[in-house]
Amino acid sequence: MEDLYLGSAGASALSTDADAAGRWAFRFAPQLGYRSPDQPLFRHSAGDVSPAAQAARAADLGFAGVQYPWAVSRPAAERSQLAKVLRDRGLATGCVVWASWEVIRQPLWGRTDAAAREKIAAHMIRAVAAAKEIGAATIAVLAAADPARPMAEERTGLVDNLRRAADLVQRSGLCIGLEPMIVLPEMMLKTYADGLEVIEASAHPAVRLIFDSGHVQSVGEDPVATLQHTLPHVCLVQLADQPGRVEPGAGTIDMLSVLRSLGRHGYQGLVELEHDWAEDSLEGERRGLARLRALNQAYLAQGGGPLMDAFPSFGAGSGQLARGT
Repeated sequence: MEDLYLGSAGASALSTDADAAGRWAFRFAPQLGYRSPDQPLFRHSAGDVSPAAQAARAADLGFAGVQYPWAVSRPAAERSQLAKVLRDRGLATGCVVWASWEVIRQPLWGRTDAAAREKIAAHMIRAVAAAKEIGAATIAVLAAADPARPMAEERTGLVDNLRRAADLVQRSGLCIGLEPMIVLPEMMLKTYADGLEVIEASAHPAVRLIFDSGHVQSVGEDPVATLQHTLPHVCLVQLADQPGRVEPGAGTIDMLSVLRSLGRHGYQGLVELEHDWAEDSLEGERRGLARLRALNQAYLAQGGGPLMDAFPSFGAGSGQLARGT
């Protein structure tokens, strides 16, 4: 399905690379290094892989925000430089992962002993501080399981710990976003049905769901049907086409239907571009951006309206559904 949305209009964009061509219908937020700090989305065109330079490039392209997920484990000076660019350029920020890569692999969330709870709380406090510094509103929680313990016990512990953590983040005006996945081994939540079950058991308004089109596809679920079912609980949307976690339009997911579902349900939060390019080059960036613009124009041409002005920028990164929908 390569170039499904590109067509002749997209081909023209390849040669011009018109940074502000048209209006984005959604509050897209490119990733600044979700896999590695040296692999941000615009590493070929920004002239610098630093988050500050990448954010400036995103602003030049007319995007509403950025994704800076590993803020907790990045240098303080880097966060400060990025925060200044975000404020100066009016950009919002997506999710912040609750702890470092090393910590999130530890099976802490299913435990109810004092040591585990203290460790979770300490990391959540740091995550909230980092999120507030860069204007993020969602703390992403990936919950590793202990394979030696029954899953029912792990889930019970997870629900209890989420309630405690949610009280903490809610006091700062933030929310927790659960992210089911199979990419990482031994995760407690593998499917979006798992996520919904835990959210319902938690019964806390600050415990919500991060929808990732790539993760949904990878477990064999239909992204459009899953999105329609889970949207009332979604705080943040992440787009990646499959196979390969590439730009929307370069894979097999019906991204136009995904956007239609978001529009119909009045979703006004950030839509993180958590992917890489199908072609790792400057030309690949241009082609990937052309695909995204073509997808955007196809959505608008079929009656979708621009939603990105509904929220302020810095400090308003959380996903929301329009009232009354």
